[in-house]
Amino acid sequence: MYLKKKIVWKKKLGTKNSEPVLVGFIYFSCEEDKTPNFTTVFETSNGTKTPTYNEVIEFYKQLADSYSKVHIQAIGETDSGEPLHLVTLNPDSNFNFESIKKDKRIILINNGIHPGESDGIDATMLLFRDLVQGKIKMPKNVVLAT
Repeated sequence: MYLKKKIVWKKKLGTKNSEPVLVGFIYFSCEEDKTPNFTTVFETSNGTKTPTYNEVIEFYKQLADSYSKVHIQAIGETDSGEPLHLVTLNPDSNFNFESIKKDKRIILINNGIHPGESDGIDATMLLFRDLVQGKIKMPKNVVLAT
C-alpha cells in the first residue's frame, strides 16, 4: 500500500500582489497493490508444507490472469472426482495444440500422480512463476504443459 499526496495551489484573486495561497486541500488516498503474491506454500513454510489441490488451482488461475503466456483449462476429472486441469505456458500466448505442434516442442510435466509426491507440483509452480516473471529464460521453440 502506498500514499499519494496532492496539494492544490491557487492564486489569490482580486489582490494587488496576487500571492499564491495554500488552499486547505490536501488529500491522501490509499491504493492497494493488486499484483497477486506468487510466493508458494512450499516457500512460506521453508519446505515443510505443500499446497492443497485448491491452492494449486488458485495459484495457476492467478498466474493465468496475470500473464497472458499462461492458460489453464479443465480437461477431465481426477480419480477423486475433482476437475483435472492442464496448465500451458507458451510465450506466444497460443494455446491451440494443433498449431503449436507445427513449430514448437511441447513438453508435458506430469506430476502429482501419486499421493505424497508433492515435490513435482511445488517445483513446477516455482518453474512456471519464475519463467513468466523473467527470472529464468524460457527455451526457444518450447511450450510447457502440466
